[in-house]
Amino acid sequence: MEIQKYKEIEATIKALEDEFKLFFEEIGKLSKTINELKVDNKNSPLVELIGRLTKTSRRHDIDSKIIFNSNPNNFYTVGTNHFGLGYEDTYSSILEPLSYSKYGSNRHKEQYLRDILFNQDAIIDLTSIIKKSNQKTFLKAIKILEKYNLKTSFDNYNSNNLKNIDIVIKNSVNTISINLGNSDIDISIKDKDLNRLFNIEIGTNDLNIPTISIEKEKNDLLKNISDKRYMGNMNINDIKLMIYFTQHKEIMLEAIKSKRELLNSVKNDYTNEHKELNELLQPLLALEKL
Repeated sequence: MEIQKYKEIEATIKALEDEFKLFFEEIGKLSKTINELKVDNKNSPLVELIGRLTKTSRRHDIDSKIIFNSNPNNFYTVGTNHFGLGYEDTYSSILEPLSYSKYGSNRHKEQYLRDILFNQDAIIDLTSIIKKSNQKTFLKAIKILEKYNLKTSFDNYNSNNLKNIDIVIKNSVNTISINLGNSDIDISIKDKDLNRLFNIEIGTNDLNIPTISIEKEKNDLLKNISDKRYMGNMNINDIKLMIYFTQHKEIMLEAIKSKRELLNSVKNDYTNEHKELNELLQPLLALEKL
């Protein structure tokens, strides 16, 4: 009798998995495309290229002060030196290089470069400062940027538009929030002040699709009840929360679909810009190997 009760719980979990099948598959498609673009942009050809083209034997500052989108209240001094293009951070008069380095975080550097290179006055100053042998390639890079007009790096685009998805629940002050992590999908309910009330983390399989993972029961004491273990720490409250989400699965599915449509609208531009900048970069890398 007791084992039969547990079988009913297993049947409920299986039913939940079936309910979320289309939703999980749609998240998988979105996550797969995001991860593919992340891999393509892992070593940004823009950062690599501009770092090489803007090296100067001594320091030269451009006349224009630059505003970075991440710090709109500050004006930054931008210049070049033997590391290439860089900027003065708020705590130092030394140029912080915008080329990749082995140390510290590089995620912000591509965005800073875009903030600088979409400033027409900065482009004019930089063109006059850098070596004449690099000016033609530099201006080709600027034309590629202008062609696709992607003022936001893909990392920032992903964080701002795709990674966190908030869904307003009709006739409620609460919100369903979906966070697309690297390996786990976090789905939560937030109150009107966006404080998390409940959440559940769901792992993904090899195809980037969230799944209610089923493992073999390793505890001999529990094997006679069931040879399965669900989602590691899944408990009755998780099941309750999943049932709540099934009541809103249609709006959750539509939200993910709309994000995938948004990504597809810019996917080709990010891919093609990356390809064209890389074509400018490769001859420079080949020369360095000689």
